[in-house]
Amino acid sequence: MLYCLEMTTPALVKKWISHKTQIPINDLTTEDIQNALIMAAEYPADLLFGYTRQAKPAQVMDTIRQTVRRYGSKFVAFDNLQLLCRSITHAAQETASVCKDFKMLAMELGIVIFLILQPRKLQEDGIADFEDIANTGMVEKDVDALICLHRNKLMGKLKGKDFDQFGKLNSDTSFCPQLLVNVPLARNAPGGMTTLFFEGSTSTVTEISAAKAKAQAKVKEEEMAAPDF
Repeated sequence: MLYCLEMTTPALVKKWISHKTQIPINDLTTEDIQNALIMAAEYPADLLFGYTRQAKPAQVMDTIRQTVRRYGSKFVAFDNLQLLCRSITHAAQETASVCKDFKMLAMELGIVIFLILQPRKLQEDGIADFEDIANTGMVEKDVDALICLHRNKLMGKLKGKDFDQFGKLNSDTSFCPQLLVNVPLARNAPGGMTTLFFEGSTSTVTEISAAKAKAQAKVKEEEMAAPDF
């Protein structure tokens, strides 16, 4: 189950279709959607989407509990914890309390729950870490593992002299495809880090070796097709 407070159910379904068909969302056709429905019917498990415009922690957890009882869900991803904890004066305490409630819910139901959080604005050349997430000082004491994802921006803050130097800037993405996966804390494993490849247009993560070769071939093809100046 994917319970998202940032995207509506139709938007999540389009994301899933794009990922499964490997076709960017803006390029999806009616035929692509029909093919995805056939794929979904043959899927080995149900994928459930949850969305609530104004959710409260008790409502979210009750929905997850009912989903497990009715459909046998084994994995739940919740996006994101900050949108559920909205206290202005006691944000840290509320975040810690809700995280603890999710922990107890996972143990009660015997399922895995992924809590997604967003980092605050990073300093220049900074790498996102768990310490960059506000109001989460007590969260690390309750979770079984922390997984931090980071991608560099293709270009930092653009300055006038940069634009003068390049003359023309054109990019279909704002971030590099290399995805740093860092596990600084794991209760039952040593942790560690690795680099993967993220294809933003279809939300696809692959190993860096095969994906890097594909990306390099694409860049070379674009360079060959580019006009000379």
